[in-house]
Amino acid sequence: MRKFLKKSVRILTYAKPYWKLCAFLFFISVIMSLLSIASPYLIKILIDDVFINGDIDMLFILMFTFLGIFILKTFVGIYYSYKTTYLEENIVLDVKEELSFEDSWQEKM
Repeated sequence: MRKFLKKSVRILTYAKPYWKLCAFLFFISVIMSLLSIASPYLIKILIDDVFINGDIDMLFILMFTFLGIFILKTFVGIYYSYKTTYLEENIVLDVKEELSFEDSWQEKM
């Protein structure tokens, strides 16, 4: 357990310069979770109001709401994936630069 904590702290030091991006990505993941929770609630409304009560106007509203949520989730997911890859690549680049600096320093001695 202690080794895991040491490695975790070391990895987090590389992510520290990108803390704003990490916080933003956390916020985006919360939004994506909320959008995922909306679908079952809308299905409940669909069954209760549209199928049982025969409310056709609500059917059209729900149809466009489902479509809007689907499009929003798709674009937010693509943006989240792009930013996550950006964060990962920058952290890997920082690690590689540090390792190459250590190698060049050792070669001079």
